Amino acid sequence: MDLWNNLRDICSFSNKPWMLIGDFNDTMLPSEQRGSEFDQNRATIFAQNIDDCRLLCLDHVGACSLYLSQESWWSKRDS
Repeated sequence: MDLWNNLRDICSFSNKPWMLIGDFNDTMLPSEQRGSEFDQNRATIFAQNIDDCRLLCLDHVGACSLYLSQESWWSKRDS
């Protein structure tokens, strides 16, 4: 949880676009789960963390996940 607390701090100090790229070892949907049983409680916590940091999950092809701040999404969408 320290990671998510640090990310919340970063988010609260800036309204500029930012991006996270990486493997969080968590999933939000059963269809994303591979190799183990889906844990709804863990998925709910992960989704709440994404929401708390005002991040959006971007579609991808392959094995990567990409999250972009909502500020970035809105600025690109409105231009």
